[in-house]
Amino acid sequence: MERTLRIGIFGCGSTTYELARRLLASGIEITDCITIDAIEADKQSASGYIELLPKMSEMGISVHVMDSYGLKGEEDRRR
Repeated sequence: MERTLRIGIFGCGSTTYELARRLLASGIEITDCITIDAIEADKQSASGYIELLPKMSEMGISVHVMDSYGLKGEEDRRR
């Protein structure tokens, strides 16, 4: 029986989008993408930030937008 590799990815930039595109093209299923919004990216000076929600959704990947870059916020830990 052949197994399908399924992964989740973390990121908030253009490199995350490119990684997702290439993994999907290679037959690797991405189940989830964990990211931050533009306000948090600006506060953290996140290099290469892009809004991943629409891009990942178009590729059929569930997107979870976290409240904090370090994922240490109370809401982030509950997710």
